[in-house]
Amino acid sequence: MTTRSMTNSAANPTSQVKSTPINDVLSQTDFGSLIAKYKMQLIIGIVTLVAILVGVGSYLHYQGEKNNEYATAVYQFEQNGLKNFKDGKMNPEDFLKSISELQKKITYFTGAVPVLISSADLLAKKSMKAEAISLLSALRLNIPRDAFFQRYFLLARLAVLYEDQGEMQAAVSVLEELQTLPYKIYEARVYLDLGRLYLKVKNVDKAKASFQYVIDSGNDPELAQVARLYLLGIK
Repeated sequence: MTTRSMTNSAANPTSQVKSTPINDVLSQTDFGSLIAKYKMQLIIGIVTLVAILVGVGSYLHYQGEKNNEYATAVYQFEQNGLKNFKDGKMNPEDFLKSISELQKKITYFTGAVPVLISSADLLAKKSMKAEAISLLSALRLNIPRDAFFQRYFLLARLAVLYEDQGEMQAAVSVLEELQTLPYKIYEARVYLDLGRLYLKVKNVDKAKASFQYVIDSGNDPELAQVARLYLLGIK
């Protein structure tokens, strides 16, 4: 009888071990004590981290879907409105309306910038320069400051349009902004154009400085020669 009792006791060692609360177990080591002390804060931190990750993932998924939606809208505009207006199958009023509808759909979408710049080029080509200026001016406000190349091509076109419309001071302002871009594209051309425009707005000192910069930079010998001719003509 005694043997059976001992055997049963040996076969079931866990029956002799009392359950221990988790805090008691954790408190048996320094690290465990630290975890036990800040257990609630740790749980809250983990839950918060998971919530953030889920939120970021949801946002990225949503943004991806919106970008696909915007890209589809831009493509449809390019294949219908832009192409039909270019081919003479759409009147100017309907084309401007289609541009407005596109802008409302996409609010601001980087992928739309090349198509909208092309639309402005087409408007200007069809002698609708005021409308082209309006389109580019609105786009100018929305392009991110770090989208340097897109901003360059937009500003270059806008300056030409302002000059064509006789708005010299506005053209100067656009080219001065273009000068501030970190990537210098056709820099000598920009300074030469600014020199011409400074002369037209009677700012002779800035005109001289711009022409001299073209000469001193040595980037374009032909433009440097043109700049010298302008300087010779300044009284």
